Order: sequence, then C-alpha cells, then structure tokens
Amino acid sequence: MANAQVTKASVLKVLGNSEMTAHHIAVVLDAKQQKVQTVLDTLLYNGRLELIPKADRNLVYRRKRPTVSEAPQSLPLDTSVAGPQIGPNLRSTLLGYDREIAKRVALCMAVRGR
Repeated sequence: MANAQVTKASVLKVLGNSEMTAHHIAVVLDAKQQKVQTVLDTLLYNGRLELIPKADRNLVYRRKRPTVSEAPQSLPLDTSVAGPQIGPNLRSTLLGYDREIAKRVALCMAVRGR
C-alpha cells in the first residue's frame, strides 16, 4: 500500500452517496486502514457521517442526510437556574443523633455479650 495522503475531502469524495466500510475506503484510496479510520472518526465526531451497524458485524459509514427538523428548537424558559453550591451548616444541631448512637452502642454490646 502506498503512503497516500488521507484527507477529509478525499474520504467524502470516495463515499459519495453510498455506504462503505473503512476497509473498502482504504482499498479505494490505496491507504492504510488505520489512517482512514482516524479520518472517519473525526468526520463522525463532527457530525458529517453516520455510523450504521450491519448484521454481519461490519460498521458501515455514510454521509449524514439532512433532516427537515434540524432547526434548533427553543427551550421553555420556565426552568430555574442553579445557584452556587452551599456547604453544610456545621453549627446546627442534629435531631436524633444521640439516640441513634445509643441504639447502635446497645446493639453492639448485645451482640458482643453472646
């Protein structure tokens, strides 16, 4: 295989409107599959390609087809905005804390005595 320069444009040109695996694109470009795979991953991350799993466990790539509803939808403004985090109040009294400790001490001593 030659050390062909694999670019986003060359991969998109080879793909056209068809569906191909990374191996098939590498064969057409006469390049290593690893180089083609990195370019495909970049295009997939940028949203220019779609990944289609096939029944024979092959991953097929194709250009992303535009949809009618790709306009950003506005969200309702009735949601609250989170403020800064507030730390725990260490000066407050804990209700029932002493009673819970006493119950656990009694339980431990009861088990220990057996």
